Amino acid sequence: MVVGADFQLRSFNNEEALPMCKGSVFADSTRDPEEHEPLRLSTGAHGIGTFHQPGVSPTDCATCLVTGDEVVLSPIPGELMEAYGLDSAEPAIMIEMPGSESEVIHDEFFLPNHPGLGTIPTVVFADVGIQVMMIKLAEGEISPADVIGREPTPTVADDESRDVVFARHQEALAAAA
Repeated sequence: MVVGADFQLRSFNNEEALPMCKGSVFADSTRDPEEHEPLRLSTGAHGIGTFHQPGVSPTDCATCLVTGDEVVLSPIPGELMEAYGLDSAEPAIMIEMPGSESEVIHDEFFLPNHPGLGTIPTVVFADVGIQVMMIKLAEGEISPADVIGREPTPTVADDESRDVVFARHQEALAAAA
């Protein structure tokens, strides 16, 4: 099984596509999100962030987001507000990161109100009570470079906890400053 494969979720050429994303590899079923739908973000298999409907286990049904999907994250806990200089609610754009047969790569959020942060692994926002409100679905195929103006630096998922990924990301930001 290739857990880090580069999946395409929605078909943008009017053909039906089977919803696929990293979380779908470990879920019994998958689905596309709907605009204005509240979602949850939990730590899934291999420590990756997995989107799902409230009250539904991410292993039962993963909700697959693609690059360019626009969401609002709220309420953002104080730890993350302080660490990243965020408000209690922040718009974010999903960045679906490709993987490989040997690596699982975290998907990322780009926070347009804080472009200096680059991208942040989605799992940093998992399991801390944040609601992910779908605002707008991506229209057409969008690359990470289309969203942030460059290719993002991948963060490898090594079955690490959310706290370990958060600490590593903080160290990387400090080193880049």
